[in-house]
Amino acid sequence: MGENSFTYERECPPRALMTKSGHLRYRLLPHMTDAYVEVQAPTLTGVFEEAAFAMFDVMTDPTLVERSLVDQFEVTSHDEISLFHDWLEQLLLKFDLDGKVYSVFHVEKIEKRGENLHLVAKAQGGLFERGRHPAKVEIKAVTYHRMEVGATSKGYVARYILDL
Repeated sequence: MGENSFTYERECPPRALMTKSGHLRYRLLPHMTDAYVEVQAPTLTGVFEEAAFAMFDVMTDPTLVERSLVDQFEVTSHDEISLFHDWLEQLLLKFDLDGKVYSVFHVEKIEKRGENLHLVAKAQGGLFERGRHPAKVEIKAVTYHRMEVGATSKGYVARYILDL
């Protein structure tokens, strides 16, 4: 995947975009109607974690979420793209069905199991509360359109579109 000269930083609180080391957590790439997100991390598990944070930051401010619960996730898919999609989709379903918002993600492992890839992760967060958590935009779905996950000279990068 090549560098995209049209990337730009989101206008929101710097703490929501920055990691502890001061690097961008994600970028929103130009798109006419949806959120086209790019995340980078030194590891594959890290890119999955940053993508999850970015998705919740598109919906609300994850830094305001009380960390009162921890949920375990296990996802199995046939390739990296499907695993990435299914991971984000499971998180979005938890928001849609149970009102859960997560702010901290730990992907414990991504491993090959037979012909499939298997992810084990934990997400920490709380329940979405109107008035306490700002509602930015509603995400209808995580799409496969233009979805990419791959290694670069600096680690890993993923790009994906959230249908708003």
